[in-house]
Amino acid sequence: MKIDRINYQKTFNLGNYCSERVGIEMEIIPGEELSAMEEAKKFVEEWHKLTNPQLYNGSQPPINGDIPITKVEKEPSSPAGIIAAIYSCTELPVLMSYKKISKLKHEYEAAFNQQLKNLTK
Repeated sequence: MKIDRINYQKTFNLGNYCSERVGIEMEIIPGEELSAMEEAKKFVEEWHKLTNPQLYNGSQPPINGDIPITKVEKEPSSPAGIIAAIYSCTELPVLMSYKKISKLKHEYEAAFNQQLKNLTK
């Protein structure tokens, strides 16, 4: 049998149920099959380390591929902002999404009822 090419592939775990398969195919000189396979393995592993340094420097890889996730704390809406949002409704279905929140404060309920009147005229 004559071996003139080798193909080496390795699947790397990226975390969060993601993986990456890296491979190389090489033409080889007869008699150098084992050293070529070792060279292919070294190339694949070095390439993976080069392109995924976060996996090797102790930091956590991004959850969604290359998109880092930033947690944003939502500030509570001010009463004036909620009232302004109620008055900005120009469609009845949108206004109705404020029905439950309008029961929390008298000011919200007054704004809701006024805008409901305006939209049902």
